[in-house]
Amino acid sequence: MVTITEENWKDALLEFAEGKKYYGEFGKAAESCPYDVRDLPQELAAKECLSWFMFQWVNPATGKTICEEFAENTEIDAGFKAKILRTRQMRQGEFEILGKDGLVLRVKDTESGQVLDAKLSDQSHVGMYSLGRRIRQLIFPWEDGLYHFAGVTRFKESEDEVLARYGLISPKQTMDFYLDQSIGKAESIIIYRHSTVSSIINKYPSGWVDGMCKALGVRERIKDDKVRSIASVLKSGKVTELLGGLPKESGDALHFILERGGVVKYSQLSGKFGDEIGFFWKEHPPKSAVGILRLHGFL
Repeated sequence: MVTITEENWKDALLEFAEGKKYYGEFGKAAESCPYDVRDLPQELAAKECLSWFMFQWVNPATGKTICEEFAENTEIDAGFKAKILRTRQMRQGEFEILGKDGLVLRVKDTESGQVLDAKLSDQSHVGMYSLGRRIRQLIFPWEDGLYHFAGVTRFKESEDEVLARYGLISPKQTMDFYLDQSIGKAESIIIYRHSTVSSIINKYPSGWVDGMCKALGVRERIKDDKVRSIASVLKSGKVTELLGGLPKESGDALHFILERGGVVKYSQLSGKFGDEIGFFWKEHPPKSAVGILRLHGFL
């Protein structure tokens, strides 16, 4: 007898659904499938309808789904059974991919705005689940804080992908390119041993200077005045207070630099601690360890 596990339970459920009890039922029930599968190849259309049949079609004789009957008639522990019974809450929705960690996606329901974590069933085509893409998918809660997907994934083309098919670029891509170029230019500043804090910050873009002012409590309106005030703060006793307020990881990054004489290869630093910085520091202050040091003028 095969032991039912979290890895093979869907295969066991399929075998249960294809057994004598439901033999012939799928053909009749499929006509009631609420999902539009006309745009899908025959094989995928059948898979989508079969998922609905197993998880959502209610047997008139019992008032239960096939999945519920499977859980109640299979030897599995209570905790596992409780997870499987949550499939009764399965629904279809459109989701925007916000993040990815292995097989776990962080997605946002485009209708309700709910953000949740959902796990893919396997590694197949995991590379297609890129950030920013939208998918239409069956989804159900599995355990606290984690959902699972079911059925067929339908990828919705993003604006960038649609434009790319016609050899065009979107306004967002244009802006991203401009900002990347601007950040690259700002980071190409050459620092000499005799360089002053003011001379360096004066070459920063206004988006960075304004963010530093907000972080350091500077309220000047003219850039030259802002730069002088930032330099003044960094030479004052307030530095001790600012250092004490740094997150632990930023403090560790600073120690890493100081232990090496105050100068390290940036690739070593960013590779160890992370250096996301962006361009508009006032509206979107850096949150990475290195970015926070830069925001406060410590790096």
